[in-house]
Amino acid sequence: RRLRRTHRQRRDVFVEQMQKRLSDKIRLSGTDAGLHCIGHLLQPRKRSDATLCSELAVQNLHLNPLSRYYLEGTPSERIQNGLVMGFAGSSTERLTAAVRKLAKAL
Repeated sequence: RRLRRTHRQRRDVFVEQMQKRLSDKIRLSGTDAGLHCIGHLLQPRKRSDATLCSELAVQNLHLNPLSRYYLEGTPSERIQNGLVMGFAGSSTERLTAAVRKLAKAL
């Protein structure tokens, strides 16, 4: 139960920070349950989600590109540009700092 409460608190802080700082650039989905969610990039593709994740990794912000989860051969117009973001393993302070970094990068 304690872990469930901790994860819920982290999720709530993460979602709140994302909405506060990035609601015009990212639409979240999958926040109702689990330990990660999807951030759908709303702006036209300036760069791929994979490129964005590589750039963020240099800043010690490790996210996964949503495009990595599509089957090989999927037509490019059907692939969504997005980020798979975990929140359960970080403190609320680290999550807030991570969202700040992401907002700067976008």
